[in-house]
Amino acid sequence: MNIFSKLDKLTDLTQNEKTLVCYMQDNPENFIKMSASEISKACFISTSSIYRLCKKVGLAGLAELKVQISLSINEYLKEQNSLNFDYPFKQNETQNQVVLKMKELYEQTIQSSLNLIDLNVLKLVASILKKAKYIDFYTSAGNIYFAENFKFQMQEIGTFINVPIEEYHQLLTASTSDEKHVAIIV
Repeated sequence: MNIFSKLDKLTDLTQNEKTLVCYMQDNPENFIKMSASEISKACFISTSSIYRLCKKVGLAGLAELKVQISLSINEYLKEQNSLNFDYPFKQNETQNQVVLKMKELYEQTIQSSLNLIDLNVLKLVASILKKAKYIDFYTSAGNIYFAENFKFQMQEIGTFINVPIEEYHQLLTASTSDEKHVAIIV
């Protein structure tokens, strides 16, 4: 998973740690070149705040944090330079401009997804799904077609997915599930 995505997911940050995260997000190129004391001065925080944040992210120290930022910086910057998803097109754009923006929107979506994927968690989930006797897919009305499509694709490779649609069937399936079942909730 991209380090910037990990930082965004942290919920138990102190105000100083939040300041540091904002500084890293706004100045990633500068951050990787700075010493701990320079970072402390730029953010008006103590050096211990830097190392506390490293520990919360699961890193050994500032050097490892800088390496992670260096590895993630290109993807992060691509994601930040995105189009406005709510209003990607303007009224008088040509068909070519619309198609190019659609391409950019799809690339942005893929990049954002890649930044969120933790390969270790993905490997663990795949292992659990392979071992499961029953896979139950719970969703709301807005994602039923997605769930049904997933069910169909999985059946094509020999894996049956149960997609209870009505609330009663969802509750009944959930209440009768045991350790042989895996639930996917969207």
